[in-house]
Amino acid sequence: MTTTLLHISDPHFGDPKGVLSRQEVSQVLLALLNKTGPDVFVVLSGDISFKGQAQGYAEARSALFEVFDGARVLRDRVIVCPGNHDVVK
Repeated sequence: MTTTLLHISDPHFGDPKGVLSRQEVSQVLLALLNKTGPDVFVVLSGDISFKGQAQGYAEARSALFEVFDGARVLRDRVIVCPGNHDVVK
């Protein structure tokens, strides 16, 4: 059995000037996850939201849950770590 690790970093959900839209990020992630086996682990390491804004986290939650559900990724196989842009003073 093979275990796959998919590492995602700096999606900056909610960034009005982002390189990729939420839909494009979702499409790319779903395509990658559909190429993996059932033993995939997903690591989301940092800068989830644009400037730590609540809207970005809501967008991330909605988009990522949709992708993970579509690819049948179990929640206990997702590891999330905040980045420097996720910490707001």
